[in-house]
Amino acid sequence: MHYFIINKILNHNIIMGRRSGNEYILIGKGIGFKRRAGDSILESEVATYYLIQDDTKMSDYEKIVLQTPDSVLLITEQAIRYAEEKLNHRFDQSIHISLLDHINFAIYRLNNKINVGSFLTEEYYLMYSELYDVAHEMVNIINDGIEMELPHSEVGSIILHLHAALRNEKLSKTALYAEVISYALSYIQAALPNGIVENSIARARLITHLKFALKRTESELSVDNPLADVIRKQYPEVYLIAKGLSKSIYDTFGIKLSESEVGYIALHVYNLQY
Repeated sequence: MHYFIINKILNHNIIMGRRSGNEYILIGKGIGFKRRAGDSILESEVATYYLIQDDTKMSDYEKIVLQTPDSVLLITEQAIRYAEEKLNHRFDQSIHISLLDHINFAIYRLNNKINVGSFLTEEYYLMYSELYDVAHEMVNIINDGIEMELPHSEVGSIILHLHAALRNEKLSKTALYAEVISYALSYIQAALPNGIVENSIARARLITHLKFALKRTESELSVDNPLADVIRKQYPEVYLIAKGLSKSIYDTFGIKLSESEVGYIALHVYNLQY
Protein backbone atom coordinates (compact mmCIF):
# COMPACT_ATOMS: atom_id res chain seq x y z
CA MET A 1 0.00 0.00 0.00
CA HIS A 2 1.56 3.29 -1.13
CA TYR A 3 1.47 6.38 1.05
CA PHE A 4 3.13 9.75 1.61
CA ILE A 5 4.37 11.45 4.78
CA ILE A 6 2.99 14.98 5.15
CA ASN A 7 5.56 17.78 5.37
CA LYS A 8 3.25 20.78 5.26
CA ILE A 9 -0.43 21.59 4.85
CA LEU A 10 -0.92 24.45 2.37
CA ASN A 11 -4.73 24.35 2.58
CA HIS A 12 -7.53 21.79 2.74
CA ASN A 13 -6.82 20.69 -0.81
CA ILE A 14 -3.02 20.86 -1.18
CA ILE A 15 -0.33 19.12 0.86
CA MET A 16 3.44 19.00 0.56
CA GLY A 17 4.60 15.46 1.21
CA ARG A 18 7.52 13.08 0.80
CA ARG A 19 8.11 9.48 -0.21
CA SER A 20 11.32 7.52 -0.82
CA GLY A 21 13.44 10.64 -0.37
CA ASN A 22 11.46 12.68 -2.93
CA GLU A 23 9.27 15.72 -2.30
CA TYR A 24 5.77 15.96 -3.82
CA ILE A 25 2.78 18.24 -4.12
CA LEU A 26 -0.40 16.29 -3.31
CA ILE A 27 -3.74 17.61 -4.53
CA GLY A 28 -7.25 16.46 -3.74
CA LYS A 29 -10.50 17.86 -2.40
CA GLY A 30 -10.35 18.02 1.40
CA ILE A 31 -7.16 15.94 1.80
CA GLY A 32 -5.63 18.47 4.20
CA PHE A 33 -8.62 18.65 6.52
CA LYS A 34 -7.75 17.66 10.14
CA ARG A 35 -4.30 16.49 9.09
CA ARG A 36 -0.93 17.78 10.25
CA ALA A 37 2.78 17.46 9.45
CA GLY A 38 4.10 13.97 10.15
CA ASP A 39 0.84 12.21 9.38
CA SER A 40 0.67 9.66 6.59
CA ILE A 41 -1.78 9.82 3.70
CA LEU A 42 -2.62 6.99 1.31
CA GLU A 43 -1.95 7.55 -2.38
CA SER A 44 -5.51 6.41 -3.08
CA GLU A 45 -6.79 9.43 -1.15
CA VAL A 46 -4.93 11.84 -3.44
CA ALA A 47 -6.52 12.95 -6.73
CA THR A 48 -3.19 13.86 -8.29
CA TYR A 49 0.41 14.44 -7.26
CA TYR A 50 3.62 15.54 -8.89
CA LEU A 51 7.30 15.53 -8.09
CA ILE A 52 8.96 18.75 -6.93
CA GLN A 53 11.99 19.04 -9.19
CA ASP A 54 13.00 22.58 -8.28
CA ASP A 55 12.30 23.43 -4.65
CA THR A 56 13.52 27.01 -5.15
CA LYS A 57 10.15 27.73 -6.81
CA MET A 58 8.06 26.35 -3.96
CA SER A 59 7.78 29.63 -2.05
CA ASP A 60 6.25 31.21 -5.17
CA TYR A 61 3.84 28.29 -5.47
CA GLU A 62 2.79 28.60 -1.84
CA LYS A 63 2.06 32.30 -2.32
CA ILE A 64 -0.06 31.59 -5.39
CA VAL A 65 -1.99 28.85 -3.58
CA LEU A 66 -2.76 31.14 -0.64
CA GLN A 67 -4.04 33.83 -3.02
CA THR A 68 -6.17 31.47 -5.13
CA PRO A 69 -9.73 30.34 -4.33
CA ASP A 70 -9.94 26.57 -3.84
CA SER A 71 -12.44 26.25 -6.69
CA VAL A 72 -10.00 27.86 -9.15
CA LEU A 73 -7.11 25.75 -7.92
CA LEU A 74 -8.98 22.46 -8.22
CA ILE A 75 -10.46 23.20 -11.65
CA THR A 76 -7.05 24.27 -12.99
CA GLU A 77 -5.61 20.97 -11.80
CA GLN A 78 -8.51 19.14 -13.45
CA ALA A 79 -7.68 20.89 -16.74
CA ILE A 80 -4.00 19.92 -16.40
CA ARG A 81 -4.96 16.28 -15.76
CA TYR A 82 -7.09 16.37 -18.90
CA ALA A 83 -4.08 17.62 -20.90
CA GLU A 84 -1.84 14.91 -19.43
CA GLU A 85 -4.30 12.21 -20.50
CA LYS A 86 -4.78 13.61 -24.01
CA LEU A 87 -1.09 14.25 -24.62
CA ASN A 88 0.07 11.11 -22.80
CA HIS A 89 2.59 13.18 -20.88
CA ARG A 90 3.19 13.66 -17.17
CA PHE A 91 4.03 17.33 -16.56
CA ASP A 92 6.48 18.48 -13.91
CA GLN A 93 5.78 21.28 -11.44
CA SER A 94 6.41 24.14 -13.87
CA ILE A 95 3.01 24.16 -15.54
CA HIS A 96 1.19 23.70 -12.23
CA ILE A 97 2.81 26.91 -11.01
CA SER A 98 2.72 28.97 -14.20
CA LEU A 99 -0.77 28.01 -15.37
CA LEU A 100 -2.37 28.45 -11.93
CA ASP A 101 -0.80 31.90 -11.70
CA HIS A 102 -1.98 32.74 -15.21
CA ILE A 103 -5.58 31.57 -14.66
CA ASN A 104 -5.73 33.40 -11.35
CA PHE A 105 -4.66 36.62 -13.05
CA ALA A 106 -6.94 36.03 -16.05
CA ILE A 107 -9.91 35.84 -13.67
CA TYR A 108 -8.75 39.01 -11.93
CA ARG A 109 -8.55 40.79 -15.31
CA LEU A 110 -12.01 39.56 -16.24
CA ASN A 111 -13.54 40.67 -12.93
CA ASN A 112 -11.94 44.08 -13.22
CA LYS A 113 -12.61 44.48 -16.95
CA ILE A 114 -8.91 44.83 -17.77
CA ASN A 115 -8.10 44.18 -21.42
CA VAL A 116 -4.47 43.22 -22.05
CA GLY A 117 -4.88 42.50 -25.75
CA SER A 118 -5.67 39.26 -27.51
CA PHE A 119 -3.40 36.31 -28.13
CA LEU A 120 -3.04 35.30 -31.76
CA THR A 121 -5.08 32.15 -31.36
CA GLU A 122 -5.24 31.42 -35.09
CA GLU A 123 -1.49 31.84 -35.48
CA TYR A 124 -0.89 29.57 -32.50
CA TYR A 125 -3.15 26.97 -34.13
CA LEU A 126 -0.87 27.00 -37.15
CA MET A 127 2.28 26.91 -35.02
CA TYR A 128 1.11 24.27 -32.55
CA SER A 129 -1.89 22.58 -34.16
CA GLU A 130 -1.42 19.42 -32.09
CA LEU A 131 -2.11 21.44 -28.91
CA TYR A 132 -5.02 23.59 -30.06
CA ASP A 133 -7.89 21.18 -29.35
CA VAL A 134 -6.46 20.28 -25.94
CA ALA A 135 -6.05 23.92 -24.95
CA HIS A 136 -9.54 24.74 -26.22
CA GLU A 137 -11.09 22.03 -24.06
CA MET A 138 -9.00 23.14 -21.07
CA VAL A 139 -10.57 26.60 -21.34
CA ASN A 140 -14.01 24.97 -21.49
CA ILE A 141 -13.23 22.91 -18.36
CA ILE A 142 -12.04 25.99 -16.47
CA ASN A 143 -15.00 28.11 -17.58
CA ASP A 144 -17.46 25.41 -16.50
CA GLY A 145 -15.72 25.07 -13.14
CA ILE A 146 -15.52 28.75 -12.26
CA GLU A 147 -18.88 29.61 -13.85
CA MET A 148 -17.32 32.50 -15.74
CA GLU A 149 -16.41 33.02 -19.37
CA LEU A 150 -12.73 33.50 -19.95
CA PRO A 151 -12.24 34.80 -23.51
CA HIS A 152 -11.35 32.53 -26.43
CA SER A 153 -7.93 34.20 -26.55
CA GLU A 154 -7.03 32.17 -23.44
CA VAL A 155 -6.70 29.17 -25.77
CA GLY A 156 -3.61 30.85 -27.23
CA SER A 157 -2.04 31.52 -23.85
CA ILE A 158 -2.66 27.95 -22.65
CA ILE A 159 -1.05 26.63 -25.84
CA LEU A 160 2.10 28.52 -24.85
CA HIS A 161 2.06 26.97 -21.36
CA LEU A 162 1.58 23.47 -22.79
CA HIS A 163 4.29 23.86 -25.41
CA ALA A 164 6.81 25.18 -22.90
CA ALA A 165 6.03 22.40 -20.40
CA LEU A 166 6.19 19.62 -23.01
CA ARG A 167 9.64 20.73 -24.19
CA ASN A 168 11.00 21.87 -20.84
CA GLU A 169 11.43 25.35 -22.27
CA LYS A 170 11.04 28.57 -20.40
CA LEU A 171 7.61 30.04 -21.02
CA SER A 172 9.31 33.32 -21.91
CA LYS A 173 11.10 31.66 -24.85
CA THR A 174 7.90 30.17 -26.27
CA ALA A 175 6.18 33.53 -25.86
CA LEU A 176 9.12 35.28 -27.54
CA TYR A 177 8.80 33.12 -30.66
CA ALA A 178 5.10 33.94 -30.83
CA GLU A 179 5.85 37.64 -30.44
CA VAL A 180 8.48 37.56 -33.20
CA ILE A 181 6.06 35.82 -35.58
CA SER A 182 3.33 38.33 -34.78
CA TYR A 183 5.83 41.12 -35.39
CA ALA A 184 6.87 39.58 -38.71
CA LEU A 185 3.28 39.28 -39.91
CA SER A 186 2.58 42.93 -39.05
CA TYR A 187 5.79 44.01 -40.82
CA ILE A 188 4.94 42.11 -44.01
CA GLN A 189 1.30 43.22 -43.85
CA ALA A 190 2.45 46.84 -43.92
CA ALA A 191 5.10 46.24 -46.59
CA LEU A 192 2.95 44.48 -49.18
CA PRO A 193 0.70 46.71 -51.34
CA ASN A 194 -2.36 44.54 -50.71
CA GLY A 195 -1.36 43.19 -47.33
CA ILE A 196 -1.71 39.53 -46.34
CA VAL A 197 -4.78 37.48 -47.16
CA GLU A 198 -6.20 36.07 -43.92
CA ASN A 199 -6.51 32.28 -43.61
CA SER A 200 -4.48 31.71 -46.77
CA ILE A 201 -2.29 28.65 -47.29
CA ALA A 202 0.67 30.93 -48.03
CA ARG A 203 0.21 32.69 -44.68
CA ALA A 204 0.06 29.37 -42.85
CA ARG A 205 3.25 28.22 -44.57
CA LEU A 206 5.01 31.46 -43.67
CA ILE A 207 4.08 31.07 -40.00
CA THR A 208 5.32 27.47 -39.98
CA HIS A 209 8.57 28.46 -41.66
CA LEU A 210 9.20 31.30 -39.20
CA LYS A 211 8.58 28.96 -36.28
CA PHE A 212 11.26 26.53 -37.44
CA ALA A 213 13.58 29.30 -38.64
CA LEU A 214 13.65 30.71 -35.10
CA LYS A 215 14.36 27.27 -33.65
CA ARG A 216 17.16 26.68 -36.17
CA THR A 217 18.66 30.08 -35.41
CA GLU A 218 18.61 29.43 -31.68
CA SER A 219 20.24 26.00 -32.16
CA GLU A 220 22.75 27.48 -34.61
CA LEU A 221 21.64 25.05 -37.31
CA SER A 222 22.25 26.10 -40.88
CA VAL A 223 19.83 25.55 -43.72
CA ASP A 224 21.01 25.36 -47.30
CA ASN A 225 19.27 27.56 -49.84
CA PRO A 226 20.84 27.13 -53.29
CA LEU A 227 18.31 29.55 -54.77
CA ALA A 228 19.18 32.47 -52.48
CA ASP A 229 21.07 34.39 -55.20
CA VAL A 230 18.38 33.66 -57.79
CA ILE A 231 15.66 34.89 -55.48
CA ARG A 232 17.58 38.08 -54.72
CA LYS A 233 18.05 38.85 -58.43
CA GLN A 234 14.67 37.77 -59.83
CA TYR A 235 12.45 39.05 -57.02
CA PRO A 236 14.25 42.12 -55.67
CA GLU A 237 11.10 43.73 -54.23
CA VAL A 238 10.13 40.82 -51.99
CA TYR A 239 13.77 40.12 -51.18
CA LEU A 240 14.12 43.67 -49.86
CA ILE A 241 11.03 43.13 -47.70
CA ALA A 242 12.51 39.90 -46.30
CA LYS A 243 15.89 41.56 -45.77
CA GLY A 244 14.27 44.53 -44.06
CA LEU A 245 12.26 42.18 -41.85
CA SER A 246 15.41 40.28 -40.91
CA LYS A 247 17.16 43.51 -39.91
CA SER A 248 14.13 44.69 -37.96
CA ILE A 249 13.91 41.38 -36.08
CA TYR A 250 17.58 41.68 -35.18
CA ASP A 251 17.22 45.30 -34.07
CA THR A 252 14.09 44.57 -32.03
CA PHE A 253 14.74 41.11 -30.62
CA GLY A 254 18.46 40.50 -31.11
CA ILE A 255 17.78 37.44 -33.31
CA LYS A 256 19.94 37.23 -36.44
CA LEU A 257 18.48 35.22 -39.31
CA SER A 258 20.90 33.77 -41.85
CA GLU A 259 21.01 34.82 -45.49
CA SER A 260 19.52 31.46 -46.45
CA GLU A 261 16.57 32.03 -44.12
CA VAL A 262 16.06 35.49 -45.63
CA GLY A 263 15.87 33.90 -49.07
CA TYR A 264 13.21 31.43 -47.98
CA ILE A 265 11.22 34.16 -46.27
CA ALA A 266 11.36 36.15 -49.52
CA LEU A 267 9.77 33.20 -51.33
CA HIS A 268 6.99 33.07 -48.76
CA VAL A 269 6.44 36.83 -49.14
CA TYR A 270 6.24 36.39 -52.91
CA ASN A 271 3.60 33.64 -52.50
CA LEU A 272 1.57 35.84 -50.17
CA GLN A 273 0.74 38.11 -53.10
CA TYR A 274 -1.13 35.42 -55.05
